[in-house]
Parts: sequence; C-alpha cells; structure tokens
Amino acid sequence: MGSEMIRSERVEFDSFARVCDLHPEFLDRLVALGLVEVETDEGGTRWVSRSQQREVDRIKRLRSGLHLSYSSIAVVAPLLDRVDEGGSLRELDTGQLSRLCDELRAFLSYSVAQTGGHFGAGMGVVELTVALHHVFNTPEDRIVWDVGHQTYPHKILTGRMNQMHTMRQAGGLSGFPKRSESEYDAFGVGHSSTSISAAMGMALAARQKNEDRKVVAVIGDGAITGGMAFEALAHAGHERPNMLVILNDNQMSIGHNTGGLATYFARIWSTKTYLDMRERSKRILAKFSFLWEWAKRTEEHMKGM
Repeated sequence: MGSEMIRSERVEFDSFARVCDLHPEFLDRLVALGLVEVETDEGGTRWVSRSQQREVDRIKRLRSGLHLSYSSIAVVAPLLDRVDEGGSLRELDTGQLSRLCDELRAFLSYSVAQTGGHFGAGMGVVELTVALHHVFNTPEDRIVWDVGHQTYPHKILTGRMNQMHTMRQAGGLSGFPKRSESEYDAFGVGHSSTSISAAMGMALAARQKNEDRKVVAVIGDGAITGGMAFEALAHAGHERPNMLVILNDNQMSIGHNTGGLATYFARIWSTKTYLDMRERSKRILAKFSFLWEWAKRTEEHMKGM
C-alpha cells in the first residue's frame, strides 16, 4: 500500500517520517546517503520537500518482496538496489565497490537472521564475490564455487536479492548454486573438492569451441585437501586450460582439517630438522623483505592444509 500523500509543499522531518511509515533513524540514513534532502531553519527544525516522498516510496517498493518493516531500523542499500535492478556492477568505481561490500554484508546479516542458513561462509567471501563479478564478464565467464554454501552474496548480486526471504524453503531459493535457478550458477554443487575439475571441463570445452570465455574455480583451504581436487590440479597442469583457481585460504572450514595430509604436515612443523631449517632461513631471508613475506605466506598456507 502506498504512503498517504503529503499535501503541503514541505513538512517537518518527524512528520514526514510518520506519513511515509519510516522510523526517523531510517530516514536519517537516507539523508546521510544523499537519497533524501533536508533543509534546516534558523530554529533548528528540519524540513523535507513533499516531492521527495516519491523517492522514498520507490525505495520501499524495491524491497517489497523482503517483508521489511520500515517503521523499524532496516537495511539501506542504494548501490545494492542499483545492481539488483540491472545496473552493471562493472560500472562502479573503487570507492563504490567498497561501499557495496558494506551494504552486501549488512543485507546478508539481515537476510540470514530472518531465514537461517549458511552465514559465516558467505560473510567470508563478500569482497571476493564483488571482485569476481566486477572483473569477469559473468555469466558469460563462469564462476564455479566449491561446496556452494558460500554463494549467498553471489545470489544477492545476481538478481535474487528480493527472493532471499525464500532461502531453503519450498519453492524458494536453494542454499547452493543451482543451474535451473539462474544462468549465473554455472555448476550445481553441494559437495566439496569438485570445483577445479568442473571448471577445467568448462575451460576445455571453451577451447575446443574456440570461445573466448574465462573460467574461475573458487575453493577453500579445507576442500583443497580432497582427492578430487588433487586429481584436477594434476590434470590441469597437463592440459594447461585457460582457467583461474582461487584458493580462499581463510582457515574457516566447517571443522578442523583432518586426515593423513593434515597430520603429516603437522608432524613436519614440529620436527627439530624443520625448526632448525626455519631459523636459518629466517636469518637469511630477513635481509630480503619480499622473500621473507613470501616464505611466511607459504608456511601459513601449508599449515592450514
């Protein structure tokens, strides 16, 4: 239902909020974002032009499918609305991309709080997801997510923001990538360690058809220890397909990494031979800061496996 129309040319700030069924602090956030303009008179009273009610109603309509209560504090995300409306994420500049990440994280927090679902995995790839869709020409270029439980931000950015309230419900959005749900979901997935082999198949098919298509596999530090991932890496090293493998090494697997490989590495880190070698290397590499930083990152990655 639309808001009751304001009949005077301008109205006092709190009255404008009541007529638009907005919490005053929500209206303050619209002002801070430059979506609503206010005038302050000599007595300190703030006034809002009647004509701006249309813009407020437009913002509310964009979120009509989310069942948000605008009389309480809710998520204000003008850049996210713009992307979801069809505005290309690739047109945003660096500053806007940073703000988009903030909006995406806030909206993800609100959405998962309403429906439940995977939270930490998605929060850990907000910047990565924005960067991938900014750099690559999706959906023509393919992004293959390993496991897939981290794709909530991906779904929000690819036209499904107003359906997030249906997540994991009958007839609603899937909690994982689903090809029948969106052309942006390149691979139907729900298990770990499959992304590299799937992405390589897509890259080899593009090469066979002489198509200029980029393919990206995103895999975590837990899933990379799976046998299928190692097989795919070995095969890719032989075939040399046009693909990118991104290791999201955030030490945030579902649980602690287990298995023979993780145990073997842990045993190596504790041996006297390794510790002596580490100290000698540290003294030498400390003179070359870039080599020392590379060595530290390599060691941290291996410890996460």
